Amino acid sequence: INVTHNHPINGGGRGNKGISFGAAYAKFLQTHEFNPNERSPVRFISDPNLSYVMTRYRQCHDYWHVLTGLPPTVLGELALKWLELMQTGLPLAALSATGGALGASGLSDREREILWEVYFPWAVRVGSTMKAHSLMCVYYEEELETDLNVLRERMGIEVAPIL
Repeated sequence: INVTHNHPINGGGRGNKGISFGAAYAKFLQTHEFNPNERSPVRFISDPNLSYVMTRYRQCHDYWHVLTGLPPTVLGELALKWLELMQTGLPLAALSATGGALGASGLSDREREILWEVYFPWAVRVGSTMKAHSLMCVYYEEELETDLNVLRERMGIEVAPIL
């Protein structure tokens, strides 16, 4: 079954096991008061298939927070953008990762040091050891009941350092 064929839409699915990917995702959404159905629609892309791919990319971002253990803070977002760049090569990820790292994000000197010395090497290491483009090629809705650590291992994701 192909994600781009079925066009699943992330609706905040709930797993029922304490350590399932779905339960961790539900907890992430609740803790941060996020609702995946509140994202604004993709604009400026007229092709419906390409528009769906960009919608999917934006929706999967919160899944990646859960898989990596990165918080939705400026530092966590930048670390995740570096991993996204290693995996997808998307210009949006490159712009976000580079611009944020070079000062557009308002990071303190200490946070910038952590980004370069801890999270950048982590993103390069994890991004280079994962299967090519595996972040985008997972049918996450079919993994909601999967043990979170089993899914991480299968995808080659090392949890980000906790600081």
